[in-house]
Amino acid sequence: IKDTPPVVFVPADEDQPRWEALAGEERAAKEAIAARTEAARAEFASWLEGASNESLAALLPADGLKLHARLAPRDEEPAPKAGVGALLELADAGDFEKDQPFTVSAWLRIDEAGRTGAAVARMDDANGFRGWDLWVDRGRVGTHIVHKWSEDALKVMSKAQLTVGFWTHVAVSYDGSGKASGVKVYFDGVPQATNADADNLKGSIRATVPLKVGQRHATSRLEDAAISDVRIHARSLSKLDVDGLVGVGRASDLLAKAKEQRKDEETQRVFAWWLTSFDGPAKELNAKLAAVEQEREALKAR
Repeated sequence: IKDTPPVVFVPADEDQPRWEALAGEERAAKEAIAARTEAARAEFASWLEGASNESLAALLPADGLKLHARLAPRDEEPAPKAGVGALLELADAGDFEKDQPFTVSAWLRIDEAGRTGAAVARMDDANGFRGWDLWVDRGRVGTHIVHKWSEDALKVMSKAQLTVGFWTHVAVSYDGSGKASGVKVYFDGVPQATNADADNLKGSIRATVPLKVGQRHATSRLEDAAISDVRIHARSLSKLDVDGLVGVGRASDLLAKAKEQRKDEETQRVFAWWLTSFDGPAKELNAKLAAVEQEREALKAR
């Protein structure tokens, strides 16, 4: 049977010299990245020492920002249990048409497995569920974008689930195409594999109800969940933009703690973001490694 594992790639004779050279270049690039990572730690410590909430805020994607609601602090207090009403209600926020791109993002912590509901929504559940939501379904995250459910709607959900009890930054972007392929879901800046459960949007998605945090207009309250730092952009954010939301959020959380209370893994996550986002030598080395890996894949595809 063709390509039955294990499969060992053997380049064409004319590609063999370059294939072997690329292996050496890849090793050298990884060694250089490791060396730069260690050398940059002192520079990162100096940057962190001089950072402030104001300087971090300047790094956030501001173009197209329509709403920023801080809401709950990202601490370890238990999430609120069953309650009544939305955490926030705004009449004019999130009013998009199906051909308008937008992104909704927030930090979420689900404290009870199996919870389902809307983290953010502008959705008229009494009128065919017209509108959109940031939806949580037993740990999976995605969106409904609806004219009338289910015959005229999009539904895209992540395959992976959120980890119960941990803060995760989630973002759902939509490019205004009217297609499920135009929806992307991110966990902590990482693009997620998704399922398209509905992909037949044709009509308007504009809803006359207000935007609400923590539920749809009248139903689907998300229980046992803490929600923080909700942002809505009137554009489809890039991965780089989402990385900025995650990195700045983590750096802000780190600055809020006394040095002796900062966990090593928290500092390391912020360092990794700073290194790939702001350190010139590290960015150049990573670009070289990416070019080598891309050339290797091109040889394999011949």
